[in-house]
Amino acid sequence: MRIAQLSDLHLTADGAPLYGRVDTAGALAAALRRLGQLDPRPDLAVFSGDLVNEPTAAAYARLAGALAELPMPWALLPGNHDDRAALKRAFPGQPWAAGPLAGQCRDVAGWRLVLLDATVPGADHGEIGDAQIAWLDAVAPGARPSLLFMHQPPFAVGIPGLDVIACRGEDRLAGWLADNPGVPPVCCGHVHRFTVTSFAGR
Repeated sequence: MRIAQLSDLHLTADGAPLYGRVDTAGALAAALRRLGQLDPRPDLAVFSGDLVNEPTAAAYARLAGALAELPMPWALLPGNHDDRAALKRAFPGQPWAAGPLAGQCRDVAGWRLVLLDATVPGADHGEIGDAQIAWLDAVAPGARPSLLFMHQPPFAVGIPGLDVIACRGEDRLAGWLADNPGVPPVCCGHVHRFTVTSFAGR
């Protein structure tokens, strides 16, 4: 199984540079071209949150247009810049979870990919609450090997401004992972850089 993960696209509705200087549309186009050229091709591309900078219908329509030519299946997960309901409306073909959470599961090459929506509407931090644990229990992979994706990391990265908006309730997630040993890694976005650490033995 080959999974490509992209995160924090921060696409603008009109394609204009973010803050007047960051060409997020150009960066996304370059990343998608690179994805399309990979050989062997990934089985799935996961976009792990902050898909747009402002969650408008126009911004999501621009994202849909960019992803339309991607020559592989793809899955979306919201971040703190996204809106759950608007995201679901814009991408009705995605296998979204029932209810308010915008999570989803994908079974790929014998693996289960669990995309957990841990966002808190109106806030920059994430949180593992009752709704998240209940959904995780409902989609628990059992004996199947699995990957867990979420937006905000459930651990400190050493950057104060990001650590205050990490995912809270990390003890609850650690407890769930302890009961689900078939989930070896946790893959996150939000930090805008590559970071590797251990969390809950993963």
